[in-house]
Amino acid sequence: MTAVRIGADPIEALMDEKVLITVDGLSPNEPVTIKASLEEDNKKFSSYGCFTSTRRGRVDLGTQPSLQGTYTGVDSMGLLWSMDQEPCHEMHIRFQKRDVTNPVVVNIKVFKGHITWDNLFDPHLKPLAESQIYRRYMAKSVRREKVGHGNIRGVLFTPPGPGPFPGVIDMYGGGGGLFEHRAALLASRGFCVLALAFFLYEDLTTVFTDITADYFIEASKWFSGLSRVLSTGIGVIGLSKGGVYALEMSRHSSTVKAVVLINAVSFYSDVPLKFSKGDIPCTEFHFDGIVPTKNGLDFRKAQQPSDDFFIKAWESNASVLCIVGEDDHCINPQLTYRFLNLVPKEHKHRFHVIKYPGAGHLIEPPFAPHCI
Repeated sequence: MTAVRIGADPIEALMDEKVLITVDGLSPNEPVTIKASLEEDNKKFSSYGCFTSTRRGRVDLGTQPSLQGTYTGVDSMGLLWSMDQEPCHEMHIRFQKRDVTNPVVVNIKVFKGHITWDNLFDPHLKPLAESQIYRRYMAKSVRREKVGHGNIRGVLFTPPGPGPFPGVIDMYGGGGGLFEHRAALLASRGFCVLALAFFLYEDLTTVFTDITADYFIEASKWFSGLSRVLSTGIGVIGLSKGGVYALEMSRHSSTVKAVVLINAVSFYSDVPLKFSKGDIPCTEFHFDGIVPTKNGLDFRKAQQPSDDFFIKAWESNASVLCIVGEDDHCINPQLTYRFLNLVPKEHKHRFHVIKYPGAGHLIEPPFAPHCI
């Protein structure tokens, strides 16, 4: 009998690249289950699909449907994007790649028969075959450098070659710390990227009220002045609370030519923003507007800003793209639409929106586990 074999092309690739997974050596019309799993930072994620092999004993994820599992239908990347946390964890964990210099290792196993999620983790299950694929946020040729210039803290990613490169500052939200994976992936695609921390990182403040607008202005001026960055201007990405700071950068730094807001706060919120030219007041946070649900807390009614608190991003020269998950329960999507409606007619050509129906707060690079 021919041994069952798992094929993957390519075996190693960037996180946003597609991989074709096949299984050969099966019996004709044999029912099988293919499981993918990974472990990162002691957090385990898995996915599965149930298939029936062809008359030649083959399963090709690019052409054959998953009949049941964490995804259904034909999708060559279904096993990767549909991963969910394993039953050993409590609800609401998040996939985070902390060390981007090493790949994400994905284990692929094939089991006989169609198996349900409840039985997928039975230690007595014996795979017909198993293999591994490797997914990288950071290409091996990208240079990673920690940044401690003046008050600025973060990590700088530079593509190979002499440059200069298009420059991007990348920020996450109010949870603090530093997330490098998106910046590393952008650098792997030819951008010079500063993953910028602003809270709860190294010697930065641990108090939200101490965050200053001056910090972000300093960061944008330093980064845009680097010889490796194109002098024609930079872009800024802000997710969630990072959106406030991205928009502030665009208002006070003429080098910022483009802003991408991902389910972002587009108004002054939570606490006043300190600024050397005068602190900026914020809208009140309504704690009584937080609604507990079976899936966690719903914050959509907690922030109800008047028009005066929305950031006048149209006073800058930057173009703004708003990416909106229409099932976001952290930031009410209607607030982004209000922000866009406030843009004066003569500036509307610079403001754009992409809507994702059914998507929640975290919209990340493709083909990684999105559960939380």
